[in-house]
Amino acid sequence: MNRPRTACDQMDSVNAGESFMSSTAAGGLFRRYRLPCYRLPELLPTDTLVAAVMTALRNVAAAGLLLALTFASAGNALACACCSDRGSRTDKTIRPDEQTRFQLDRMTFAKNAVLTSEMGVDGPSPMPAGSSSEYDLTMTHDKGAMTFAFKDPLGRNGRLMFRVPGMIHVFAVDPFGDAKDEGLGPPLYKEWRLTAPVKGDGFFRRGTIAGQKVTMIFHGSGRGCTEAEHFTDWSLLLHGPAGSITFYGRLEKP
Repeated sequence: MNRPRTACDQMDSVNAGESFMSSTAAGGLFRRYRLPCYRLPELLPTDTLVAAVMTALRNVAAAGLLLALTFASAGNALACACCSDRGSRTDKTIRPDEQTRFQLDRMTFAKNAVLTSEMGVDGPSPMPAGSSSEYDLTMTHDKGAMTFAFKDPLGRNGRLMFRVPGMIHVFAVDPFGDAKDEGLGPPLYKEWRLTAPVKGDGFFRRGTIAGQKVTMIFHGSGRGCTEAEHFTDWSLLLHGPAGSITFYGRLEKP
């Protein structure tokens, strides 16, 4: 039985019956050559080979679809983990994990602070009389210690120093109102509260006696996964036997 002619058989016929010319790079001389032909082993009939290739392509396509569905499912799971629910409320004290401490380190304070007008209304004041209501602020965070350095318009200075406590209070609530859901749940009003013993110097010296504490509150809004970017404002309460005062200010984007 005669086998079908291959491409190499046809090329042999062409080489035998025709002359091919080409020019070399030098001098434009013509030289005859035979077209090369590389024979592949004829292991499978053509129809069997085509069927095998098509099956392989279908398997690759199926694997790609499965991989795409896997990534889509993972993305949906991540999105749902960061969703919020209408009417949700969180009000608890937690031990900050590595991620929470990382977000605390990323908090970036604006360069000014305001003292509320309630100083000494309900008792003694931890600040001297005639204190300013506006201050320049420099905040540093080093190895778990937070330092707030205040400077008033007259150049007087005072610092409040405390360590990040082992427990922090987390508060998040759906404020309802007209906030849009957008498919991920409503944005929640959020607070992180840190309360710790405090030390002070300068014009804070008289207000940081034994038993005095500071409560640092970060205020913001966001959905399920809390990041430093969610917080926009801060307030700092100095409270205890020496009296109570409150400072507040803005947070910048990390």
